[in-house]
Amino acid sequence: MNWVCCDPAELIASILWLHGPPGSGKSSFARTIAMRCEDSGIFVASFFLHTDPAGTNAGYLVATLVNQFTRHFPGLSTFISRAIEGDPFIFGRSLEVQFRRLIFEPMSLLREDNLISRDFSLSLVVIDGLDQCDNNTVQSNIIHDIANILQNCPMSILFLITSCAHPHLTVAFSTRNISKMTVRLPIDDMYLPHDRIRVMLNDGMSNLKSTHSKKDELAPSWPPADLVHQLVKRASGHVLYVSTMIKHLSHSLEHPAKHLDILLESHTVHNYHPFSELDALYSHILSTSSDVQRALFLLHHKIYGGFSSVHDFESLMYMEVGSVQHILSELKAVVTCDNDTITLHHSSFADFLLDPSRCGPLHMDPGDIHARFARMWFEQIRNFGYDRPPVRYRVKCLLHHLKHANATAEIHADIVKFRANVAFELSSPKVVTVTQMSDFLGAIRHMDFEDSHELYIAHLRMMHPIVQVYFPEYYTSFSRLHLITYV
Repeated sequence: MNWVCCDPAELIASILWLHGPPGSGKSSFARTIAMRCEDSGIFVASFFLHTDPAGTNAGYLVATLVNQFTRHFPGLSTFISRAIEGDPFIFGRSLEVQFRRLIFEPMSLLREDNLISRDFSLSLVVIDGLDQCDNNTVQSNIIHDIANILQNCPMSILFLITSCAHPHLTVAFSTRNISKMTVRLPIDDMYLPHDRIRVMLNDGMSNLKSTHSKKDELAPSWPPADLVHQLVKRASGHVLYVSTMIKHLSHSLEHPAKHLDILLESHTVHNYHPFSELDALYSHILSTSSDVQRALFLLHHKIYGGFSSVHDFESLMYMEVGSVQHILSELKAVVTCDNDTITLHHSSFADFLLDPSRCGPLHMDPGDIHARFARMWFEQIRNFGYDRPPVRYRVKCLLHHLKHANATAEIHADIVKFRANVAFELSSPKVVTVTQMSDFLGAIRHMDFEDSHELYIAHLRMMHPIVQVYFPEYYTSFSRLHLITYV
């Protein structure tokens, strides 16, 4: 509630993303916040995809919210009716356009006519179960549209969004402009009363004392009662804190008692939030790595990597086979690497890495990460892609990162050197590859370069002659190819 009820002038984030596994209570949490907001006089409009009669169709989102706005603000329906009469196809427009024309602009007109108080400044929109809506692309587009809405919003509006933490949603919420306006709150069923946390902690420590390589050096009375009390207090009922700490002590070769003392002394929580102690534990675990930066890059590869396996990553980085396994072996409390796959033990660790307010100096800018991966795939295609398959796979990986990469000088140089027509000629099936090439052109066009349009046209000219050979019935002219790839 502090996030909603703070002074709008002091508002840092306009989106609260509440995520967790099915059955963890996300909807109940969202309804509770909505009810408390209404009790505090804050207007709430909601779209609960699990129970709403509109089902999972995103097309009903704005219409459902508009209906709630009109019932709450008398006189608003007049302005909304005018907007619909002026554009009968308004509900087929983008979410951003619908919000602007059917909610923001009518609300502004209502305020100008003194039909609502000019002091009215805050409302909350709840979208519960975003991951139940249509498909992955639609869900990601909704997030991006909401971000655009908030950047150009004439009134203070907050969005509470709930969903499972699926990879495509994690990536969408991690893009630079969206992450700056988002607070992430993981929720699960991994909370227990303090007495049960104490039992779990004692059981874990007892097992550690019987299995650790330095078990003979541990005193029978370890850990003392005051230390257990301190750990229970730090856990704040969070099972994950206890399980991660015990895993970390168990996998470490250091003396468990001394290691635990170092862990507890290595951090002081200044700004408390529900995951302060867990975040401090994550930071400590990462600090024990002998190569923190490479470990962080590997972990971000897991989060942002898209289509590549551990083998692909080692090839991409020109690393010896087994290097990834070796680097991550020091972080077994939070990640494992088996069967060519990196697995994070809990989604909260990814949340920690993606949230700069939680991981601090360990944070890596998503746009920079994608730019680095995009450069590597450009290099792979230049060095190997033109004379060995599968070119289409490499282009797919390249596109995944290029769409989200920061527009750096190095990326610009790689785009200039890239020969899209050669990659197209060597790829198959052609009907799939032409879609990839169109996506490549679109990614260039939307990058923040001064000459983005010129780069786009240059690559379009490269592609036209060769595409015309395979699809003469569609690509009859350069202008038609330009039109099709521009849409």
